[in-house]
Amino acid sequence: MGQLSEATERFGRELQCSRFGLPAPEEIPDRQSTEYLGPPEAADLILGISNCFLRAVSVEITGSQEYQYELRVSTMSFRRENQEAFSGPIGKDIETYLNMSGMGIRMER
Repeated sequence: MGQLSEATERFGRELQCSRFGLPAPEEIPDRQSTEYLGPPEAADLILGISNCFLRAVSVEITGSQEYQYELRVSTMSFRRENQEAFSGPIGKDIETYLNMSGMGIRMER
């Protein structure tokens, strides 16, 4: 397997951004082969305060951490709209899970 073309990479990121109502990234980082990459050449500093996972996803699809709040809102809405799919695997109703995990509460941007 080789590297994705820049056009394919851009299309994929723009599609993900549109699903979350986020702006498309201005720049697409260069990617290496999809085979074993070895140690990273560089790393982004992701703030360790709440939602570092969503901050990392935001960086990956938009190039910026600033959209982590919008991703969180979209994710929680999706979970609430599809409660049946999530209640079984987590062993409790979705509202209980979201409140226990802190994901159901309002957070600072």
